[in-house]
Amino acid sequence: MGVRRSGVLWRVALVLACLLILPLLSSPASGTVAGSLTASRSRGLPGESLTFRGTLPTRVVRPVQLQRQLGSTWYAVVSGKTASTGALTLATRLHAMPTNYYRVFAKAVTINGRRYGALATPTRSVVADQQDTVLTLPARATQGAQASAVVKTWPVRTGRPVALQSRNPDGSWTDVGGPLATDSTGAATIAFTVPAPGTTTYRARSLGWNGVGWYPSFPVVLEVAP
Repeated sequence: MGVRRSGVLWRVALVLACLLILPLLSSPASGTVAGSLTASRSRGLPGESLTFRGTLPTRVVRPVQLQRQLGSTWYAVVSGKTASTGALTLATRLHAMPTNYYRVFAKAVTINGRRYGALATPTRSVVADQQDTVLTLPARATQGAQASAVVKTWPVRTGRPVALQSRNPDGSWTDVGGPLATDSTGAATIAFTVPAPGTTTYRARSLGWNGVGWYPSFPVVLEVAP
């Protein structure tokens, strides 16, 4: 009973702590919607650069936040300032939610004795794509021969490097081909030497690139004849 009671009390304390902390991390949704906001991309891969440019109706320099919406709450991403003309530029990297909603928010502030109300730009949405890497190998190959592995990636990022790996008995992976840069269709063909007879498991790996994390293909088994 004591253990169960302690567990309940711990959960209650955790909930109360979250309720106290969340208001410190988020900003109120209120604020007159005005100005403009554009994003440097409408979709991309999580981790890719994302720049917002816009304006707010102000003639003084004001502190602002780029915010992202989760549920009904807006959370700060990065802080900055407007120019005295109201122009603003804020940069971040694309988040991993399927669709991300962003805005720029200026909280109410007093400057030189004058009160300025809260402002928010219109909301802009940016889609985060799920990357994919696909490996195609010949069904069979002969020991010692040169074979080709075709790697296709999506979405296309011309020049992104890909590598071919074989699986070791302990489950780790070793590079056996590449890295090579993908072409304008997102593909690359990697030559490799066919190993000893039996079966060998391969995978392709899209390397980390411009803030995007690396990504593997599903494993493919190659049957090798003597």
